[in-house]
Amino acid sequence: MATRGPKQAYGVASITKLLGGIDFPLSREKILKEYGNSTINWTKTKDFVLKDILKNVKAEQFLSAADLASAVAKEIKKN
Repeated sequence: MATRGPKQAYGVASITKLLGGIDFPLSREKILKEYGNSTINWTKTKDFVLKDILKNVKAEQFLSAADLASAVAKEIKKN
């Protein structure tokens, strides 16, 4: 039987997977420092580097992964 690798996450799930197990709240500065160079797989054909999205987000602190994912999603939709 062939084994499969982990299923690729896209969109908000990609952000949640990246930050899984992290304690919130977190500052934008800390997220940028720790995860800023991480790639967010938004769709199968569209990837973003987290720092490129967060540089335009006004929030200085995120209360949860969902809070961060929502801010990122809103910013991506602007582009």
